[in-house]
Amino acid sequence: MRLSLRWGIPVHRILQLFTGEEITELEALETLEPWGYHMDNHRAAVGAWCTVAANCESGKAPEFGEFVKSLFGDRERDPEDVPSAEKRTADFVKANLLTLGARPEV
Repeated sequence: MRLSLRWGIPVHRILQLFTGEEITELEALETLEPWGYHMDNHRAAVGAWCTVAANCESGKAPEFGEFVKSLFGDRERDPEDVPSAEKRTADFVKANLLTLGARPEV
């Protein structure tokens, strides 16, 4: 189901295209080397966080994990909340703007 949601392909189609062993390997690969918009968001957030942390008062920089959750939500708590392509793009743009020095919403 997770691969189906991630790839936007119905489960029955994935089962036609891949064997159970191949699906297990793909899931293992994703665990070891994540891909997709989650990683794009994470990578964009690193630069944004560095910019925010550098411009905060000493000792007041947000913790990175909390900073990411404030931008993109808590995927651990809301796994059924799969953002639309439009929302993913907006999130990615927002993180990049923060990287360039935009101020986060208060």
